[in-house]
Amino acid sequence: MKSAYELAMSRLEQSAPSRVLTEEQKAAIREIDSEYDAKVAEKKIFLESEIAKSHGDLLAIESLRKQLASELASIEEKREKRKEGIRIAQESTSCETPIQYRRPASRACGNHDPVRIPFGGS
Repeated sequence: MKSAYELAMSRLEQSAPSRVLTEEQKAAIREIDSEYDAKVAEKKIFLESEIAKSHGDLLAIESLRKQLASELASIEEKREKRKEGIRIAQESTSCETPIQYRRPASRACGNHDPVRIPFGGS
């Protein structure tokens, strides 16, 4: 007999199957985390130094703390969007990536072969 936890987990797996990430995706997510951890540290150091410079001005301190919270939330949102993009990329790589063909911008030199670029690229 399954426990309530096991039943809930099996229902969750049926409704939203878990994703298995490749090593490349895991590395990309680690790189994103590292990049955004640095951005968070930079913002914290800068705004906390500004708070220290405010010399007890409560309105300035409150304003800076709100700014810090807002900027940290924004950074975390961007981090999660990029990580989700990596996770979603796995689903789109399950089939062959479509290839788009385009001609070079300048045709003055004569007859050019189409340039092969990844779909969605520039």
